[in-house]
Amino acid sequence: MDKFRCRYVLLADTAIEDKSGKLSIIGIFDRIQTKQFPAVHGSSVLVGNFEVLDPKIESITLNFLLEDSNGNVIGPKDVNMEIASKAGLSSYNFILFLKTLPFEKDGSYKFVVTANSEPLCECPLTIEKINE
Repeated sequence: MDKFRCRYVLLADTAIEDKSGKLSIIGIFDRIQTKQFPAVHGSSVLVGNFEVLDPKIESITLNFLLEDSNGNVIGPKDVNMEIASKAGLSSYNFILFLKTLPFEKDGSYKFVVTANSEPLCECPLTIEKINE
């Protein structure tokens, strides 16, 4: 039996969550263009929602990694988010604030999210060099 199900995961300029759990997501993207390498992307967020399918789960640890096309982890490293499960609630939001992500080359990247060490979701990102 699966313990979790990802409903969505997105990269965006920013996101906020109100007290009722409603998300506002601004500036969704899946591509960054740069004039030179190495490049550093300023600030953004990885935002998502997932369901807990196993009612016995009492706590959730999310882990976030950014991998290049060869599977090398380039950041963020050792980023964990603890979420206490709440009775009657099976759907949870997360917002990971990202600052100064380094990119050495163009290509395909992906954010990998795990929940309690199990794969939860992936979010692709393309980095492109543009000519001036």
